[in-house]
Amino acid sequence: MAEEGKVAELKEKMANVKSKAQEGIASTGEFVKDKAKVVDDRVHNNPWPVVGGVFVSGLLLGYILGKSK
Repeated sequence: MAEEGKVAELKEKMANVKSKAQEGIASTGEFVKDKAKVVDDRVHNNPWPVVGGVFVSGLLLGYILGKSK
């Protein structure tokens, strides 16, 4: 009998953990979507700094990888 109570208590705790995890995942997804929208807007409004950053990153990566051979 006591074991049934413990099982019910564990099931309730697991349900609470599951609902909190789902809420966290949902809020994180919304946060990421909002930040992606902000980045997208900034890149569309002023793309040249991003293009320059990608270009410089490519040069550095090519230099590092080319130097090891």
